[in-house]
Amino acid sequence: MKQIIAILLFILSGTLIVSSQELKVTEFRAVPMDLSASTHMRRDANGTPCALVKVQLRATGASFEGNIVGDTQFRTNEYWVYLTEGTKMLRIKHISAQPLMVRFADHGTESLLSKNTYELSVALPTVPTQTMQQVVINFTPESAMVIIDGKVIKSTGGTATTTLPADNEYNYIVAAEGYDTSEGAFRLKATSPTRLNIQLYKESASTQQPTGTVNLPATNNTSTTTTATNAPTIYAQANKEYNAENYAKAMQLYKQIPDDKNAQFQIGYMYDNGLGTTQSYTDAAYWYRKAAEQGEASAQCYLGIMYSYGRGVTQSYTDALYWYRKAAKQGYATAQNNLGYMYLNGKGV
Repeated sequence: MKQIIAILLFILSGTLIVSSQELKVTEFRAVPMDLSASTHMRRDANGTPCALVKVQLRATGASFEGNIVGDTQFRTNEYWVYLTEGTKMLRIKHISAQPLMVRFADHGTESLLSKNTYELSVALPTVPTQTMQQVVINFTPESAMVIIDGKVIKSTGGTATTTLPADNEYNYIVAAEGYDTSEGAFRLKATSPTRLNIQLYKESASTQQPTGTVNLPATNNTSTTTTATNAPTIYAQANKEYNAENYAKAMQLYKQIPDDKNAQFQIGYMYDNGLGTTQSYTDAAYWYRKAAEQGEASAQCYLGIMYSYGRGVTQSYTDALYWYRKAAKQGYATAQNNLGYMYLNGKGV
């Protein structure tokens, strides 16, 4: 729960910062032949005739701040703004852009003169045309929250769908209480929608496992079960045979204690490398998984490797990350190194 709250606070803080472009002054000049400031005169509180600035802006909803006298009038793509004599600046605001402070000295006029008319041309920021494309994220569990670039995406029934500008890279987070968070990135192409399938795993390895499954042929999985009290003796004898390179005998002994996580890892390793048996990545992944589910760090790391390269399982960086993390948390150095490599190269994250 704390993790989810932290993510939400991060999102809320990010929404307070809105990026937009500025308005732009394209021209400012005095118009001596325009007598509007005299014929439509407006006086300040001291009775002095005002200067008139005609702000040419092709958008309604603009507002102005400064030494303004009376109400601002909007007349067909231009605003009539009356300002006191000697005014040196005018602030312009519009919802589509950041506020703009116009300093008349920057455009050749130190200050405004009474009964003079000026034209100020202002352009709205141009918004480039962007191709939009859809991204669909299917996830489990359905209670998870999906975040793309800091924005929570509305989801229904384990699917979150939104439309974003194409040809851009986006970061995503899928998080749920009681599950490991999945983080990653994707590039949204203009040519086709992007679809992601995200499986979150329980923080306890024994209650939820990766989506990849291993189907072990029955002919390769026969063993004689031995009582737990005899397991240490048999395991020691198996190790002795293994160190003597009597791999076939070692395999036979390891399989007599199929519930022992250390023996499970050894069986997986021997299938992985073809020691005392025909090499089989499928069988190796099966036995690595049995040991990994019991928390054996070496098996967790090696199962991660199987997923990284698609050996005996469907290739999945997501599942590889899951098992690397399990082993890394136990201080298994190879898993820590492999996890760092995946972050360095953006594989699955």
